[in-house]
Amino acid sequence: SQYTNQNNVVAHYLTTGPEIWEQTEGKVDAFLVTQGTGGTISGVGKYLRERNPKILLYAGEPSEAPMLARRKWGSHRIEGIGDGFVPRNLDASLLNGVFLVTSEEAIEMGKKLAREEGLFCGISSGANVVGAIKLAKRHPELKVIVTLINDTGQRYFSTPLCSVEKHIEIPEREHPFDDYTIAELDKYQSGWEIIE
Repeated sequence: SQYTNQNNVVAHYLTTGPEIWEQTEGKVDAFLVTQGTGGTISGVGKYLRERNPKILLYAGEPSEAPMLARRKWGSHRIEGIGDGFVPRNLDASLLNGVFLVTSEEAIEMGKKLAREEGLFCGISSGANVVGAIKLAKRHPELKVIVTLINDTGQRYFSTPLCSVEKHIEIPEREHPFDDYTIAELDKYQSGWEIIE
């Protein structure tokens, strides 16, 4: 499972983290990315923190499903994130905070990036950029904020990103969290800054 396979974390530690460090010449103030499997934020975060313990790390999730921020889950339209549990690959001890992005914000930013920047990316990439903007507004003292545009828009032709609306009725229901999720949130959640 990509949620538990440590090779996921190791790959980002060995490749993505060093690339960010090299490209920024070590001048990173913060790194943020939406949290799906937990591999990216954990691998990159560990690498960057070993080089500079002051680097801030933020995981992102849908405002409609703020499991990390508020222990709630709901339906949303940002594919690949907001699955309603803390994956084993997420090292929650690394996080300084959580950023929240609505599905609409993520979709609109994805469209804007294609239209204005020529970057045809997916919805979660739009969420990453929205999160970086929110973090920059909250903390203007941060000079270099790094995020990822981690997928191509070609995977999203049949989604709202490309103006295709699908409506799937998702019934309201309780979404109980597993014991691991509860334990991780109990340990770390109170120390996280929430960026909205």
